[in-house]
Amino acid sequence: MDDPTPYRQGRTTALAIGASLLLHGALVLPALLWRPAPPEAERSEKLLVELLGMVADRQTEASAPPAAPPAEPEPLPAEEPPPKPESHPPKPVKPTPRVEKPRPAPSPVKVAERPPVPQAPTPPPPPAPSEREAQVQQRLDAQAQERARIKQYLAQLRKRIQTHLDYPDAAKKDGYQGTPVVRFVILPDGEIRPGSLAIARSSGHSLLDANALDAARSSAPFARPDKEMEVAIGISFAMQR
Repeated sequence: MDDPTPYRQGRTTALAIGASLLLHGALVLPALLWRPAPPEAERSEKLLVELLGMVADRQTEASAPPAAPPAEPEPLPAEEPPPKPESHPPKPVKPTPRVEKPRPAPSPVKVAERPPVPQAPTPPPPPAPSEREAQVQQRLDAQAQERARIKQYLAQLRKRIQTHLDYPDAAKKDGYQGTPVVRFVILPDGEIRPGSLAIARSSGHSLLDANALDAARSSAPFARPDKEMEVAIGISFAMQR
């Protein structure tokens, strides 16, 4: 398809030239018919001349050929691709032996020392007893041993008398029970001093009290004591259920 741009430009130029001829004719015709006018007409004539000059400048601008379009830049020559580098197999790299650095020995951990626990002062040894205190202590020890021997001796006496005890059938039938306490003096030979045997505390039944005296009397002689002594022993009368 043809480009319409030159056609339009020529048409525009022809129209501009025609308009210019008509304008010049219009300007020349009054000049030919011009007659000297009074001084006031000079001012209008001057304005007309300036107007004509302006029109002529516009026609000149319109009749100027259009500016040529900018030339297209020439294409640059194509660059040749760089040659491909030759591929060579990589050379085997020998592994470098790894040398381990010796680790520093761990520093010893310091344990906080505990303050020493204050120990209670050792009480001083008790003072050595005096001679009088020693004698009193010996006397008390001897009395304790004597009481232990007497207690053991009395237990043997009670056991011996209890074996000689005769529990009357009449007392059992009537349900008599009790513990009369007999008192007597034992001589160093183990015999009962005559007249010393008696009831220190009654059981409440004369039959039981009389039988307790008979049991103590029939149990003599007893084991010899260390010395003459007076004793009081309870004799038990109890029915077994």
